[in-house]
Amino acid sequence: MRELIKEVELVAVRRGTYSIYVFRVLCENTFVMCTVLPNWQLPIINVGDKGFLQYQMVKAGDEYVTPDGNRVLYKYTNTYLINFVNKIKSVTKNEEIIL
Repeated sequence: MRELIKEVELVAVRRGTYSIYVFRVLCENTFVMCTVLPNWQLPIINVGDKGFLQYQMVKAGDEYVTPDGNRVLYKYTNTYLINFVNKIKSVTKNEEIIL
């Protein structure tokens, strides 16, 4: 399991029970497609928004611990969106991002 943070721009979205977001990584000019699971609390992200994406890459068979302490294996290989900080709506002061 790998957790990464990249500066990105949202280029496409398909909203539904399992929403899919496609981001262009600005410094690499590559793309990342992330899944958002149902009931995850995330900020509203619109196409064209730029900011910092925190995401997690998992492989089927990787183990994780649930909030109640059970050990479970991921059933599918996927990339999950963890968090997004919108760069445009943030205010920068002394090189710190204030939300």
